[in-house]
Amino acid sequence: MVSRKAQLLPAMQNVQNALNEASLGGKIKVSTVHSMTVLGQSEPPSAGRFDPSVGDLLKGLLEFNKATGSPFMINSYPFFAYRSDPTPETLAFCLFQPNAGRLDSGTNIKYMNMFDAQVDAVRSALNAMSFNDVEIVVAETGWSYKGDVGEAGATVENAKAYNGNLVAHLRSMMGTLISDTAPWKDLKAHVGEIDKTHLRDLMTDTDRCKSMMIEFDGIFLDYSRQRATVDTMSKLFTLAEEAHLKQKINSMFNGEHINSTENRSVLHVALRASKDKTINSDGKNVVPDVWQVLDKIRDFSDKVRNGSWVGATGKALTNVIAIGIGGSFLGPMFVHTALQTDSEASKSAGGRQLRFLANVDPVDVARNISGLNLETTLVVVVSKTFTTAETMLNARTLREWISSALGQQAVSKHMVAVSTNLKLVEKFGIDPNNAFAFWDWVGGRYSVCSAVGVLPLSLQYGFSVIEKFLEGARSIDQHFHSAPFEKNIPVLLGLLSVWNVSFLGYPARAILPYTQALEKLAPHIQQVSMESNGKGVSIDGVRLPFEAGEIDFGEPGTNGQHSFYQLIHQGRIIPCDFIGIVKSQQPVYLRDEVVNNHDELMSNFFAQPDALAYGKTREQLQSENVASQLVPHKTFTGNRPSISLLLPSLDAYRIGQLLAIYEHRIAVEGFVWGINSFDQWGVELGKHPKSESNFMHRVRKGSADVLLEPTTLLPEISCCLMLMKLPATELAYHIAYDVWHHLLINHCFFL
Repeated sequence: MVSRKAQLLPAMQNVQNALNEASLGGKIKVSTVHSMTVLGQSEPPSAGRFDPSVGDLLKGLLEFNKATGSPFMINSYPFFAYRSDPTPETLAFCLFQPNAGRLDSGTNIKYMNMFDAQVDAVRSALNAMSFNDVEIVVAETGWSYKGDVGEAGATVENAKAYNGNLVAHLRSMMGTLISDTAPWKDLKAHVGEIDKTHLRDLMTDTDRCKSMMIEFDGIFLDYSRQRATVDTMSKLFTLAEEAHLKQKINSMFNGEHINSTENRSVLHVALRASKDKTINSDGKNVVPDVWQVLDKIRDFSDKVRNGSWVGATGKALTNVIAIGIGGSFLGPMFVHTALQTDSEASKSAGGRQLRFLANVDPVDVARNISGLNLETTLVVVVSKTFTTAETMLNARTLREWISSALGQQAVSKHMVAVSTNLKLVEKFGIDPNNAFAFWDWVGGRYSVCSAVGVLPLSLQYGFSVIEKFLEGARSIDQHFHSAPFEKNIPVLLGLLSVWNVSFLGYPARAILPYTQALEKLAPHIQQVSMESNGKGVSIDGVRLPFEAGEIDFGEPGTNGQHSFYQLIHQGRIIPCDFIGIVKSQQPVYLRDEVVNNHDELMSNFFAQPDALAYGKTREQLQSENVASQLVPHKTFTGNRPSISLLLPSLDAYRIGQLLAIYEHRIAVEGFVWGINSFDQWGVELGKHPKSESNFMHRVRKGSADVLLEPTTLLPEISCCLMLMKLPATELAYHIAYDVWHHLLINHCFFL
């Protein structure tokens, strides 16, 4: 009880501070709700006397109530109704359905709603402590207390299950979606002004164009070909402020549980942090754990590469097959493909092969093992839980491939794991000492900088090369965290995406790298973006009244020009990301050729954004004596937005930078839209199709339950958040003082 007293008031203050920082302190107040345990323990409670054992705590809470203008809330159960509850002072905020009465199994008394004498007793006790100006609100509870058999009780699990509905309801009542704010509405109105302009005209404004070109660490961003003015950007920065973008970025870097639906930190930035950095998750600095795994990878990959770790027959392991799916495949594959033609990386990879097995289709297995000598092959199985269906079936297939030829004992020499489930790793036949950990604060699509990507990539290229990749990502992390928004590449790109999707109505984005080395960038970013931001509700469960998320696709130039550029020039308007490299990984200079290969490529890189922006008018075509019947077909409207991102080179460091730019850009979009970019319930829906309880299975049988909006369920369900067992930042589940009186007609809060 002493520890509870010590924690309650600071925890409540943290919640109120969080509300204040979110500019909600004037609308929403945190309050205290107490059972009748606060009164003397007689039956009925004696008038005018609080229980001495909670006197000091109550004084602090009452002062908090008085200072914040929030009411003192009580429920009417007498003390003896809680005798069998081991924690009668359970610290929780709850919303309940009306109580129709409850039979106490210990006393055989049915308790109905209000005991007027108890309210009078509380008022007398408050007056005696000189808190007569604190408002009393009666909160009746319908939650089953934990003393009776079969009654669920206000557990943490129940709290997590229901708190989203409470937040959604209060937010919907208070209009706290970003689309309800003045900056959003201002941008909506601003679209009419932009519709009167054309990029041909905007590009003549030299000052505007210069203001839309920024540089960081050799990376050059030009967003002057966006359908935006200086005023547009100012309004977007105001929207970012309204969305508390800076606070949300800080919360991510501070390890707060911003992935609220899974109650997790989001700390892929910790995967590439320097050793001296402190990044906490749940009060623990995770950076030493990260580097413990990185050092283990360095040691292991060095042994494999120098031949001191060999296969079962004594031969060096020069081939690696990495088994994984989703983020365990797309991210590492992107980096691998980009490094293959880098001079330093390719030299380090001499004589080695790295392949990725993702699809459960046996064709993918056949292609991966084709031409490989299993005596020189090492298999890396990537599965956090070691239960991912596709991955584990592929792993068992390759285990059979190895053991049938070399014996069961060869598995431990030819297979290693990236997993946290050491028990299943060992049961599979892999030595647990050869398992490399990662953490639940790493989302799969953000895991390329963890052992998921670093282990197979280090086996192929050497840890020293991959460490440069991590350093590149780290440089963008620092830039994203510290640079002002006007000069912040990920923030600018994220805000422009919000502008294009939610205001101009362009749902797609083409990722167009003008280097073949980035051929796997678009598939990886497609997953990161669409899995992160493909959401239809806010982080609080409120249905979004606007479009969010982008449809991402792409192809390297100039291949894409002969594929889908027809559509982006004359069909639908699709904002484009043009990515160019100043210095080619593999320069070629041919005698008697006026333009070399890379210059030809880059001339297209520079020409395409202008062609999209300016188009070609009827007048221009007529001046070129184009046949009149062809003029409509050769007219290009232009006014099609794009950005150009130019990197000085494409080595491991720059690849890391490019990855982090897109990761943070996507986070910015989600932060502004007010969605959770770090869960993926749509992915979870289709898993385990053979389960009788699976939703998809029940749909096929025609027996799926009707899904209801969270807000429609409120009178029928309970909502509880255990204050002392969850982080304070997760506790700002906004108890609205302005709507309390409305809610308490039929609902209640209790402690």
